[in-house]
Amino acid sequence: MCGIIAIYNPYDDTKVHSQFCADAKNALKSIHHRGPDNTGIYDDETVFLGHNRLSIMDPSALGNQPMQDKTGQVSLIFNGQIYNWKEIRRDLQKEGYNFVSSSDTESILALYLKYGSDFAEKMVGMWSIIIWDKRTSTFVVSRDRLGIKPLYICEINGVFAFASEIKAILQFSHLKTSFNEWTMKRYISRGWLDDVSETLYDGIFSFPVATTAVYSYDTEQVISQYSKFWRYPKPQNSIKDVRIWHDLFVKAVEDHMQSDVSLATTLSGGLDSNAINSTIVKSLGRKKDIHAFSLLAEDVPDESILINESVKELDIYHEYINLSHADYQSAIDEMLMFHDEPTYSPGQINQFVFRKKIKEKGYKVLLVGDGADEILSGYAKILPLYIQSLFDSGLNKKAHQCIDNSEEFLNMPKDKLLHRLKILNENGVGCRTVQEFKFGYEIFNQHNRPRDDYMQFSKTHENLSVLFNGKKLFQELMDRMIIDIPQVLRNEDRNGMAHSIEVRPVFLDHRLLELSWKYSFNLFMQNGTNKTIMRSALKNIIPKKILDNKKKFVRPGSSTYLAYKALKKPIEKIISSKDLFFKELWVDDLLNLYNASVKADDVNQALVWLRFYMLQRTCFLKLHQSNFEQ
Repeated sequence: MCGIIAIYNPYDDTKVHSQFCADAKNALKSIHHRGPDNTGIYDDETVFLGHNRLSIMDPSALGNQPMQDKTGQVSLIFNGQIYNWKEIRRDLQKEGYNFVSSSDTESILALYLKYGSDFAEKMVGMWSIIIWDKRTSTFVVSRDRLGIKPLYICEINGVFAFASEIKAILQFSHLKTSFNEWTMKRYISRGWLDDVSETLYDGIFSFPVATTAVYSYDTEQVISQYSKFWRYPKPQNSIKDVRIWHDLFVKAVEDHMQSDVSLATTLSGGLDSNAINSTIVKSLGRKKDIHAFSLLAEDVPDESILINESVKELDIYHEYINLSHADYQSAIDEMLMFHDEPTYSPGQINQFVFRKKIKEKGYKVLLVGDGADEILSGYAKILPLYIQSLFDSGLNKKAHQCIDNSEEFLNMPKDKLLHRLKILNENGVGCRTVQEFKFGYEIFNQHNRPRDDYMQFSKTHENLSVLFNGKKLFQELMDRMIIDIPQVLRNEDRNGMAHSIEVRPVFLDHRLLELSWKYSFNLFMQNGTNKTIMRSALKNIIPKKILDNKKKFVRPGSSTYLAYKALKKPIEKIISSKDLFFKELWVDDLLNLYNASVKADDVNQALVWLRFYMLQRTCFLKLHQSNFEQ
């Protein structure tokens, strides 16, 4: 994992290009934390390629970037990890390609030399890749299927700038930007930010996922051709044998362990982290290759009983990291400086500090369980949609079994579940795209209140267009993949790379996603229990007490504790300040509204106030960039 910067400037203006190159060098310095092990630069009259390296595969100088072919005509920079690079290497060696390093980067370069811009579909992994092919004067950009690795793009006076983080693009002196009111409103009202290409900054966009773009120059204009090399799979309802899932999961875990430096894992009392750690120990026999870390904090549910059971059974090297008495105000500011945009969950603050502590222990690679809930139906809120899908498919007996057995998982009585099913059918409440609690809208004054039809909150998915069985379930899973996973990935990337840690989300291997959605939908939450495909596939691997636990732990971090206690005085100070950002948008009695929320101790309102605080702090911290227009 690394940090990359690139500019594409095909126009014949030496003075302009020199200024952009100078700015690009400053941009590269601004993301030095992403790759402190080596910095490399390539520039000519058309492009600039900059790379900060975090050495993980082949730490020798042979793996440094920009990497070039033997002619020096093709140059490449890359951020990420390719998990099938050895297979690619073996296949190309049979065709006469000679390799000089043990780096996955060289396999990408060789793959491009053979297949051109169609190279991306051959790879398994996470990446942002930029290639300058001087032979054909083409500039090639690619991003992985799910957007695990970040890449931002901005056109500045006809020149294209690319970077791993927004802060790098903000270094370009020709850029004039301002805060984007539309994305700000979406964030405050719903907490959504990363599900659209627009960012908090006008003119800076997230490069599309699962896409390769080819830029060229012809008759005084840039021609860009964007092509999708992967799309979300169509659910098939065709597989029932969980042994297939087991085998692929073991391979995915093994692939994600590829590293020439030490590996760490996270370990909670939940299924996902235990699935990874248990597979490493029991299926791969590699318990000595990992160090597991668990989080303790005053606003985090105590899972230590289950964690200790797991550690005892797996006999792994394990350590608790205690974040109690953390300075949340300082931690949030530090986190926001790395993120460049606000986040949506109090758990991300603990995650940021947690990653920092893991780095202090000397680790560069961290395996995590993000994505399992969205792919395999892990959240309690998904269960009503699963039950309704059973009814819609005529599986009434299975639906009633779920209703009868789900109280432990949902932590709600049967009559309340039946009420949730009723309002789901009446007005869609319970779906990810339907907002049940409107406080995020009410914080705006009447003239500036967001309208749903303008905010792009509804989602359509072409892979579900002809699906009947399980459609409500898969609609919900797709919504969560499109809405939530991009923000989860941004949090994991920034929180890890802030401390020079490569975070690898095992469950977001696209092969697992494709396979999981081939299974019959009724296997996803059998008898009112979540993630039953994984539970069945790994029943002899995950510790029994973890496997039998049906309660779904919340993500670490309490929004009420932060919004109403730890950050109460800072929030009151911001509201009362003459420097309040977007002052014209809020209700007049903002302070009274906040105090009413504190008195009510309402968790949903606390989330809104936490978003409000992080937005205000982000704007304050970033406003001092010289190229801001506001």
